[in-house]
Amino acid sequence: MTKIVKTPKRLALHAGWRSDPTTNSVAVPIHQTTSYQFDSTEHAANLLHYQN
Repeated sequence: MTKIVKTPKRLALHAGWRSDPTTNSVAVPIHQTTSYQFDSTEHAANLLHYQN
């Protein structure tokens, strides 16, 4: 098995995430987001309150 060299770049990338002790894998969560455009603040409020 190849030994992984922990360079500063690699340490920064994985900072704060703990690896699995058995497999050494690190599963960083994926956050899927989007943004919306509204015609007005009233339009946004109506949609957020499920109104027409």
